[in-house]
Amino acid sequence: MKKPRTWQLLVLVAGTLLGLLAGLGLSAPATAAAPSSVSAAPNASYAADLDLRYNGKFVVKGEGYKAKKVYVKVVRINKNGKNYVVAHKHLPTHNGNFEWSGKKLPCGKTYQAHSYSYKDDWDSSRTLQVRC
Repeated sequence: MKKPRTWQLLVLVAGTLLGLLAGLGLSAPATAAAPSSVSAAPNASYAADLDLRYNGKFVVKGEGYKAKKVYVKVVRINKNGKNYVVAHKHLPTHNGNFEWSGKKLPCGKTYQAHSYSYKDDWDSSRTLQVRC
């Protein structure tokens, strides 16, 4: 049988490790979580869709949004990983959908669209390589 100090130390170390996992946003191992603590993600049955296309001008389409107004931005992605906002706008949604077209984009660059609303959180489109 172990001494009480050893058990106290073991419990302290286990609690610290689980606390660090929670602080990093990781979940505890399945054996440590109670079945009643498992919950579905808030957007589990809901999926907003954001798409970026280019046909001389960029076109951003969003479908399935809950919010009535969405902030949308188009960013250029550099090779070093930095993003630069090329265009941004607050857009109203109509039945959860919106479409926005903008200016011509420089050739040979990579772009991505991002949207945000309080109800929908952040969403990102696929990356798009503009070829001319």
